[in-house]
Amino acid sequence: MTAAVLTTDSVKNALAQLSDWFPEHSEAIDEYHDDLVHHIVKGTKPDDETLNELTVGEVSGANIAQANVAAAAAAHLSATGASHAAAIEFFTIKDIFTPCNLSIGTALLNVGLFVLGLVGLKATANTNVTRALLTEMGAAPLNNFLSMFRNFSNATGAWDRAKTLFSIAGSMYKACGFKAIFKAWVDEASWFDWVRTGAIAIAQLIAWFATDGVAFVAQVAMTIMSAEMLIESIVKAISTCSAGDCPVPHNDATTKFIPAGSYLYTASDVAVTLKASCKNLTNQKVDSSLDVSGLSTKALIKNKNGVLQFDGLGTQFSNSYAPLGSYTLSCEGIKVVLSANCKNISGDTVKSTLDITDLPAGKTISNINGVLTIDK
Repeated sequence: MTAAVLTTDSVKNALAQLSDWFPEHSEAIDEYHDDLVHHIVKGTKPDDETLNELTVGEVSGANIAQANVAAAAAAHLSATGASHAAAIEFFTIKDIFTPCNLSIGTALLNVGLFVLGLVGLKATANTNVTRALLTEMGAAPLNNFLSMFRNFSNATGAWDRAKTLFSIAGSMYKACGFKAIFKAWVDEASWFDWVRTGAIAIAQLIAWFATDGVAFVAQVAMTIMSAEMLIESIVKAISTCSAGDCPVPHNDATTKFIPAGSYLYTASDVAVTLKASCKNLTNQKVDSSLDVSGLSTKALIKNKNGVLQFDGLGTQFSNSYAPLGSYTLSCEGIKVVLSANCKNISGDTVKSTLDITDLPAGKTISNINGVLTIDK
């Protein structure tokens, strides 16, 4: 795979992401910012002994993971009135992370290490890293990952598996899974090497996820079938969770108005807005809009005196991104618009909109260099 070309802007944005993920390092990143950008773009080592000899600190990835586990235990027990001491004395790792959770976390860690290996980052895989990853991401997205694992396992051929892996990796990035891996790796190198490798990796990840991932898929398709540890961990996660040990609730994400697609990995403030010109009580036309992002596709919409309003749930799902409802009888120029702030290849955030009124069911959306685009 041809690595993304590092530019001053892409490295600056990658360093900003590192600072956001690790605020404890933001002061040092700001202090040495220009030198870091220069050497990362040029691929050189600094002559400054101060920068070369900086150490990350005394807190290792393992200690961070253990602290996060203890915090999770304390938070869980506080809901039941138990004390922090009780969390330390009575709460075990098994109580926090079930075999299903751990198997999903192990598989995700292997996905992350495989992907980061493509850009030269060699991180350590161990139980502490898995637990740190699960703690960072939380339980909410695990069921979606399990679903993607099944898609990966059922994929026929290397190309389809590589496409599914792209979806898994993108969702990991969105859920801060790579942040957890960088956090665990922070103690294994000098500070400069950690920042440099992290910035290069983030810049490449942004470049992949701000496109349709064709370059990623093409390269991964050449090696995915021989990635035995990765494949075995995904199969084990499916098997473990299929045994009934998966406490993650089912997610009906497909019944929402927000379209699926890889753009979700690098987009924020995603919204779907219904717009129309609606007649009011005096028969005048009024421009109205309604955010339908969080509504079920069973939602009914009405026109109340020229204003679009939610009118409860119907008995059937809409077969398009235009909601059902009585508003269609007194409104015209009906349009549904998807909007989001999308990262481009340089890592900058760009406002983008896309008319999805007539988008066929099943079509997906990509972020192509900051522009929302319907997949072909």
